[in-house]
Amino acid sequence: MRLGVGIAIAASFCIFAPMTGTAGTDWQTIHAAGDPNITIDIPADVKQETGVDAEKGQLMAVFASAGESEFVCLLYRDEYSQKMTRKFWAAALRSSKIPSLCEKSGANISEFSTMGFHSTTTDGLPTGSCVSSYADSNEKKPGAVYSRMTIAGPKRLYSLICIASAEGRDAAEMYWETQWKDVVAHIQTSLHLPAGEK
Repeated sequence: MRLGVGIAIAASFCIFAPMTGTAGTDWQTIHAAGDPNITIDIPADVKQETGVDAEKGQLMAVFASAGESEFVCLLYRDEYSQKMTRKFWAAALRSSKIPSLCEKSGANISEFSTMGFHSTTTDGLPTGSCVSSYADSNEKKPGAVYSRMTIAGPKRLYSLICIASAEGRDAAEMYWETQWKDVVAHIQTSLHLPAGEK
């Protein structure tokens, strides 16, 4: 089970200062892609730029760095397909298939490990979250922790994908635990969708 959404990075981006978890972090609520019906929290000192491509499904792109790690958080919105309907996704996000959303494979991928997954709801909608770690030899910083939260809205599918990268997988996991995990948890719980998706 894979979602046909790439990690195409928009030309615009945001940069914010290094943080340690969420302690002492001030947050601001923004409208993803300028849509007043989609709100999400980001650190208050983020410099926002325009340019995310909402017509292609990308609603938000946030970039940051801390120490030797780099971080990106992306919000996507996709239409359901004839095979992967809303019913299909709603069931999948309540099942043991959730970890497959964070699977990585290929000749360039090694040291893959599932770090956890769970099923919950967002605004009452079926939601599945997972986290994995791996090394990708094609990347400048090959170590990565990949986090994904997918929400089955009545009309469309939403995915919040956050990736922390470093020189190796162990380093990426360390930065994830000490720097990014709590930040991602706050961003995930702050996401609210349009009334039409509830």
